[in-house]
Amino acid sequence: MKYYAKVIALNPDIEEEVTISLGEIVLTCFISELSRPIQLNSVYLVTLELEIFDEISAELSTDSLPKQIESSFAYELNGYLFENKLIVCNTILQHDLLYELSFYENKYVRIYVDRINVSFLN
Repeated sequence: MKYYAKVIALNPDIEEEVTISLGEIVLTCFISELSRPIQLNSVYLVTLELEIFDEISAELSTDSLPKQIESSFAYELNGYLFENKLIVCNTILQHDLLYELSFYENKYVRIYVDRINVSFLN
């Protein structure tokens, strides 16, 4: 899905790191595609992609906001699992491995991802 995101921080030491705001949530992401330079406090059309290096694990959750794990790209995502999509604060995230969690369908779950990739569209 495509979203409008505001760039709220750029890491001067890691050029692929950007922190964006999607309204209710703030995410530090890995820039996977960038067709032009981006500027701080500007709004861009983006797509988000979950990156899970190994296997996916989940548990029931009552939290609603994503939590960054230390200062890495990894996240603990809390959301509603619906039709193999994770809905986190009105943001829909997809990954093929979410199919493995179908027994949590229509429930709030917590999953761990290694990073969230962001692509800046034209």
